[in-house]
Amino acid sequence: ANYLSDFSVVKSSTKGHFIASVDNINWELFTDTPNKITIRNYSNDLDFVWERIISNPDTCYYAQTLLDAGNGILLSGWKYCTTDVQPNCDVFIYKFEYNGNYAKIFERKITAPQISVYPNPGTNFFNVDLMFDAPNCELLMFDIAGREVLRKEIKQNTERINVAALARGTYTYSILKEGKALNAGKWVKQ
Repeated sequence: ANYLSDFSVVKSSTKGHFIASVDNINWELFTDTPNKITIRNYSNDLDFVWERIISNPDTCYYAQTLLDAGNGILLSGWKYCTTDVQPNCDVFIYKFEYNGNYAKIFERKITAPQISVYPNPGTNFFNVDLMFDAPNCELLMFDIAGREVLRKEIKQNTERINVAALARGTYTYSILKEGKALNAGKWVKQ
């Protein structure tokens, strides 16, 4: 894994320099490595004024934009919880007053597709792509009458599933991780 630090700098015309840094960035997304964002303010003479840290023991942060809004500094970025079975991202905006007080002014969860099943419809094979670690995942398929017709352990993030033995028709599937349902859907064999 590659761990890096990233930072952004903005200069206020009257309040000095503001630096946002994110330490311990792992560019392999959705890992279990939490990190933090540090905001520092330095005077125009580059004397240290204040520092604030945004962190949570189970959260990975990425800072996107730091800008002077005229009445404070805005920091935007995204984060996710490292302990979620299927991580979802939150986008956020924090506002830092020039004196160092800050508040979260916006946060919204973004649920991106973390599992893809394709092609659909398909013939003798289909693929399951997982955007997270695959161990302990399982695929269950059921026919239209609700009978289980396939049970397969998913060992890799991309798994090719052989369904040549199945008759043409519509099937439902569930993908489980450690016994918890992550995804369910319909798949059609032509």
